[in-house]
Amino acid sequence: MASLPSSLLQHASPAPLVALCPPTVPCGALAAAIEKAVKSAIDAHRSSIALPAMPWSQDLSYTLHPALAAYEAERLTGMPFGNDDFQAAIQASVSPGTALRAFPAQFDHASPTAIAAAMLRDAAARAIAVAKTPIRAALRCKVVAYPEDAVAVWTILAAVQEEGGEE
Repeated sequence: MASLPSSLLQHASPAPLVALCPPTVPCGALAAAIEKAVKSAIDAHRSSIALPAMPWSQDLSYTLHPALAAYEAERLTGMPFGNDDFQAAIQASVSPGTALRAFPAQFDHASPTAIAAAMLRDAAARAIAVAKTPIRAALRCKVVAYPEDAVAVWTILAAVQEEGGEE
């Protein structure tokens, strides 16, 4: 590959530095608002098909949170992180004879309406959202802010059901 002559490079000016604005997104509050709105949308959908509201569990939601942090860390570094700890926490929170079904997803926007719609369009997430007999359910959201207020919104929808139950 040919290089540019040094005489041309002497007169070239360096590219201007572009300053990126630091994020201003209130991640915790936004995540809580997204969770609330998406749960409400799922419950409304369940009601529209004559199913009761989901039995939302704050404890299960809390258990799922480290997985979302691990997903973002893996997305950034390419290296899995914390899977053994997460598996142990899930096994401790799911009793014998039951199984956890979960659907993690990442979005590049923070629209609860679009997130709920995407979940209800996906077959795996929809199966969880419309399960007839969930014992406990959880929705957890984590918002990660980047410069210029770009966001990575991680969600995980999960339900604990009797083993061998609905498919």
